[in-house]
Amino acid sequence: MNNSSILILFLLLALALLWFFVWGPQAKEARAEKARRDAEECARRAAERAKLLAEREDLLKSIRGAAPDFILNARLEFEREYLS
Repeated sequence: MNNSSILILFLLLALALLWFFVWGPQAKEARAEKARRDAEECARRAAERAKLLAEREDLLKSIRGAAPDFILNARLEFEREYLS
């Protein structure tokens, strides 16, 4: 083996060790952090959705009369669009 082959082999070994001990754990931590943020975002959205559904049900109960549900839902959607 000549010097260039030994140098290439050494560089490949150095890159493999660098990946194994440095870049691999960093990538794993980044994936874990992203998964944690995604879980928090999902939980936040679920809580917000539950709050909006509860608010909607309370509003429907307060205005409920003899009107069918589809009319109440249409009225609620109209009011939301009008306010925004």
